[in-house]
Amino acid sequence: MRNPISYIICLLCLTLCSQIQNVYGQNAGIRMGFVNNDSEIKQIDIAVNVLRLVNASKENKKVRLLVNPPAGWQLVGNVKDEIVLAANDSVFVPVRLKPNGALQGNMTYVTNAYVSYNNFTVANAVWNISTEQQSNWSASISSNKVYFIDDADSSSISLHIQNNGNSPEELVVLTNTEQGIYLMNAKKERVRVLSQTIRLKQNADTVLVFPIERDTDKPLPYEAQADELKYRMRVKVINQNPNVAAKGAWSGSADFVKLPHSRKLEESILPSFPLTVQWNSYNILSESTYGSLGLYGNKTLSNNRALTYYYQSSFVNNQINWSSLAGDYLYVGY
Repeated sequence: MRNPISYIICLLCLTLCSQIQNVYGQNAGIRMGFVNNDSEIKQIDIAVNVLRLVNASKENKKVRLLVNPPAGWQLVGNVKDEIVLAANDSVFVPVRLKPNGALQGNMTYVTNAYVSYNNFTVANAVWNISTEQQSNWSASISSNKVYFIDDADSSSISLHIQNNGNSPEELVVLTNTEQGIYLMNAKKERVRVLSQTIRLKQNADTVLVFPIERDTDKPLPYEAQADELKYRMRVKVINQNPNVAAKGAWSGSADFVKLPHSRKLEESILPSFPLTVQWNSYNILSESTYGSLGLYGNKTLSNNRALTYYYQSSFVNNQINWSSLAGDYLYVGY
């Protein structure tokens, strides 16, 4: 346990030094103070104030001025460090401060100013700069419609949350799915409802990824058609800080679609010829990219007639060569 006598000695020393400074300042006849002792600043503002120095004595005084900004702040412009105060006169000194980075909301930053005469500090002033807490966050999902591709029954979706305010945010993310799909939690378990809390620092963002699996045993979604199955997932983000005037919640949804392997198109009443288009690309990321284009089809006509057609062209350069469209091989059979 520390000796309490040392605290008493330090307190007496500080009190004695303060009294000496006050007595010397009164004898020097110098006073100082900010016009506004308290002010408020926003994120992109420059804090501006005026410092008044008063010489109440009957002789001119040459003093030194020191302005000590808060940590992470800097003085804007030049502030004279040596000032001559005329007898029974006063001087006004503008002081401009700028923060070097983002400000923390609901904070007070203290600026101290000192005046010394004959190497003794004879006066000081304090300027309190406060910041109002501003809550400004946003959320968005990567897509409103997600497809189960390559005959898979699993997919995923991401949620992007960004904090553009000047204070940390504590947000709750609620997700739920309707019949037919499941969310995967951290334990790789299937769940329909998922809740998690996100703590986000100022000017920071995060991305949450939600794996989704389709229930192949009960594939009845909220909307089912003959050619596709559609499953819905809902997301809601809630602000947990009730003391800050800000957007309280955000909500969104996404549809997960399962397409069939094939789809039957209605026949046209107009004469038509079927055409299959096939494109193959090779070495896309290299300097020797090449590809081939193929068009072919077959049409059965009346009276036991048939028409067969085939076209093939090769592209061997990285740049488009329109002469290649003439084709390498053409065939029409009737």
